[in-house]
Amino acid sequence: IYLDTLSFEKYFENINGDENRTKLRLRWYNDLTSHSKVRGEFKIKKGGVGTKNIFHFNALALNSQPSQVVLKSYYNHLSYNPHLQIKCQNFFPNITNSYLRKYFLTHNGKVRMTIDENINYKLLCQEQFYNFAPTSKYIFEFKFDKDDHNFAQHVLNSFNLRLEKNSKYRQAISYCIMQ
Repeated sequence: IYLDTLSFEKYFENINGDENRTKLRLRWYNDLTSHSKVRGEFKIKKGGVGTKNIFHFNALALNSQPSQVVLKSYYNHLSYNPHLQIKCQNFFPNITNSYLRKYFLTHNGKVRMTIDENINYKLLCQEQFYNFAPTSKYIFEFKFDKDDHNFAQHVLNSFNLRLEKNSKYRQAISYCIMQ
């Protein structure tokens, strides 16, 4: 679940190519209606380097699809960390996405690759799901530490792929709202 301001500040930071930006999301790894441990993530980009600040919630179970009211209520229970609660107070849940992910690791563990497929987006204020990826079926992501850049470049060169910037959040907002 991605969160943004009412004016889509985080979306426009991405569209405008801001080198220093953050994105906020809630994430879990099971079906939306199962009891899952939820983690919040601030994804931070500084220049071309990305990091995450992670914070945890208790298990969350949704009896139906998430709504902004349910999620905002749950989200406001960050009272255990007042600084975090203040930092998050202007963000609202607006998009859910789901996908199947496969994980791969190089023999030395320095480069992680994920392949995402069956990507779906849903506006939290609507009932309709949008199936994205009309031109591509898969998203490949390569992740590595900055110190392993040369090795990662060697690994990337062994694939016959065209590298490009990708943001599931940007795609979801563009496809569901801004079209």
